[in-house]
Formats: sequence, C-alpha cells, structure tokens
Amino acid sequence: MTNEIETSFEQTRKDFLSFLKYTKGHSDTTCYNYNSDLGSWYRWLCEAKLDWKNCGPTDVEQFVSHLSREGVGAHAVARKISCLATFYKWAKRNNKVTEDPIYQIEKPKRPRRIPVWLETEEQTALMKATRNYDDIPDNVFGQP
Repeated sequence: MTNEIETSFEQTRKDFLSFLKYTKGHSDTTCYNYNSDLGSWYRWLCEAKLDWKNCGPTDVEQFVSHLSREGVGAHAVARKISCLATFYKWAKRNNKVTEDPIYQIEKPKRPRRIPVWLETEEQTALMKATRNYDDIPDNVFGQP
C-alpha cells in the first residue's frame, strides 16, 4: 500500500513540475525549490503516517508548526505553503485529489523588515569613500 501511495505521489509531483516548467515557463531554480518543498512535505506526511491525497487543513497547520520548531525561517515557510497551495490547486484541477487542504488555512505572514537609514555622518563617510578610487583594488585579489 505504501509503495502505491509513494508511486502515486512521485508521478503526480513529476507531472506538476513538468506543468510548471513547460506550460507555465517557470525557471529551473523555481522548479528545483518546488521539488524540494514537496519532498519536505511528503517526508513529513510519511512520518505522520498520512496520505497526501486525504490530508486536511489541520495537517498543514501541524506541518507549519513542525517547520517552525525545526527553525525554518518565516520566508521559507511561506514559500513552502505557497508551493503546496499551487500544487494542490493544480492537483484538484487535474482530478488527483478531491479536496485542497491549503485552501482554508491562514498563511503565515512574512516579517516586515525595517529599512536601514544612514545618519548624516555615515552618508558623508560613504560618499567620501566612494569618491576615493585610490583605495579600491583593480581586481578581487587586490592586485592591479
């Protein structure tokens, strides 16, 4: 039974990644990241003894909690959830699953970054440093 589920997931993942690459025109990097994110999701499902076709919003929330406990940053968690949302939306449209477990969950918010401002003295020092070309090496090894 587990082999059938694994084979089903692997084939669906390949079909989904092909869709992203060849139909949607996503980059190799995006496809690689989505493949990795889906792999993390599937490994977690196996550890939790859950079927990828029959999981629900609570399971996704538990996955997010698991990622947070593992120290995965908010941006990476948001990307993984985005990946799962795209995957399950595609899977439902292509009759691979009957329900989309991501649809109802609240997506984690990415933390806002505070802009970095330079004080007047720091601005002056930066402008002075960029005008003094004598201190800048000709190449990365510091040699002309």
